[in-house]
Amino acid sequence: MNLRTQKPLKEDEFKSQTKQDVYNKLNRGEFLCSSSYTELRKIVYEIKNKFNMDIQTLTCDCNKILRTHKSYYYEWANEFKQ
Repeated sequence: MNLRTQKPLKEDEFKSQTKQDVYNKLNRGEFLCSSSYTELRKIVYEIKNKFNMDIQTLTCDCNKILRTHKSYYYEWANEFKQ
């Protein structure tokens, strides 16, 4: 029996490399700071709607910028929870 501990990534779901990078990072369980990508909010919204993913919006504490901003995180294990 082969148990996977990580959700398999779908290769080349998007034509845009930026969107593909965001999608891959979310699937790996990384936190994405909104200061990292210029249109991260729109990309996350598109991914949420296209794949019906439960992506959480959190207050970021990276201290890269002084103003309050968001980070995004996808807990893929919730899909397999029974």
